Amino acid sequence: MTTPDRRALLQAMAAFALCGGGFGQASAGPATGPRTSATGSSQPRRRYVDARFGQVHVTTTTAPASRGRSQVPVCCLPMSPRSGRDFDEFAAHLADRRIVHCPDVPGFGGSDPPPAPPTIDDYAAALLEALDGLLPRGRRAQVDLVGQHTGAAIAVEMARQQPQRIRRLVLIGVPLFADAEREELRGSFVKPRPYFQDPDFLCATWKRDLSALKDGLSEDAMLMRFTEIMRAGPRSWWGFNAVFNYPMRERLPSLSQPVLTLALQERLGAASREAAALVAHGRCAEMPELSGAALDFAADRLASAAREFFDARL
Repeated sequence: MTTPDRRALLQAMAAFALCGGGFGQASAGPATGPRTSATGSSQPRRRYVDARFGQVHVTTTTAPASRGRSQVPVCCLPMSPRSGRDFDEFAAHLADRRIVHCPDVPGFGGSDPPPAPPTIDDYAAALLEALDGLLPRGRRAQVDLVGQHTGAAIAVEMARQQPQRIRRLVLIGVPLFADAEREELRGSFVKPRPYFQDPDFLCATWKRDLSALKDGLSEDAMLMRFTEIMRAGPRSWWGFNAVFNYPMRERLPSLSQPVLTLALQERLGAASREAAALVAHGRCAEMPELSGAALDFAADRLASAAREFFDARL
């Protein structure tokens, strides 16, 4: 990687580390138009289920009728330090045929935190336990996974730990790094945020994120995102620490499930292409017209790609 490329990657990761990614970056705005809204009357509900670190907060979205309940449910895993609320609109589009569960990763959003910084293996094990309480057939039920960034790493590990339960995976922005790259990022971003040491920190973050309003994000959505990110507090760096310690390159070839990676116009786009090639049944969908903030501005497009892959006869 050249020095300019590495600098750009560091700047992108800084945006994710400080404000949770997506709409905080200069390049994160919509590539194909403003935010769209789901037209169906899906019904999101909030609830808690138990897992090894305490309660896991989950937003579950279902279609108003019972149609689709016989199809394999979907579990969506967010980037850190954000929450499952990132997938609100995505879930509304996908729930026309399926039940969609969007948990907050332990320590983020409304989920209880682990007692110490966890690994991706720990996150995966906890969320597999959470699925026991979400799915009617518990451990006997299969589920499809969607994961973005940190969520993509957790999805890979869930599929590795219990392959009989995970049917297919859609990964958005796979955090696959070269060794030197990963160590450089670790030194820069695996550290507490200066909430109390720097009185200007939150103000600077807020001012930068206001650009999302010009890109079409609603004020309500922006406030919700910012609030969910701030809830992580001193644990904001835990997800990054877990990702940089996770042997993604070694774990991907062990997956037996069909995997679709979505290569967006973001710094992890190339990594998503490479990840697909490392999986026995991997494929990559090129979506260069969509930015890394596609969940905010093109959730319908992402949901359509996921639905097509989940429904296909492979």
